[in-house]
Amino acid sequence: MKYEIYNYDCMPDEHAYKSLLCISVNYCDRFMLVVRNDMPRSDNLYKVLNKLNDFLLTSEIRNKWPGTVLTSGSAKVNTYIICEKSIEVLLKAANMFTEWIQPNLPEDICILRPNLREWLVTISHENDVYMYLTVDEYRMVCEMFKDNSIDISLHVHGT
Repeated sequence: MKYEIYNYDCMPDEHAYKSLLCISVNYCDRFMLVVRNDMPRSDNLYKVLNKLNDFLLTSEIRNKWPGTVLTSGSAKVNTYIICEKSIEVLLKAANMFTEWIQPNLPEDICILRPNLREWLVTISHENDVYMYLTVDEYRMVCEMFKDNSIDISLHVHGT
């Protein structure tokens, strides 16, 4: 299956955030969140991690994850099962992808397909979101937002 990388013109708004998280369960089986070791952590960050604990698959110390390579230091990269209940935690914790920034929340939500290929990648501090989509998935995302006043156009950047 061929995937293309699609970048958003601007960060998806609250409606797009919720919609993308909700439909992700149809394409994906896990997601990642990152806790940087070199940044402070709030009580809220720990509360969210605790709520997600039942869905935790792996927790690894890394210096890279989708969209990011650290030049120094490391971070804890947690991988979780994606299901309606774990998505509910994400929806209650934040209203937009831009809110997933330490110290208040973990960073860089990355949603993965069963083959571990990225479906949606965020780079929180860069205000960047991109997706790896098939042509049919791209059409579905465009169709999903066509009747809304959301600037959600995607542009191909490569394969």
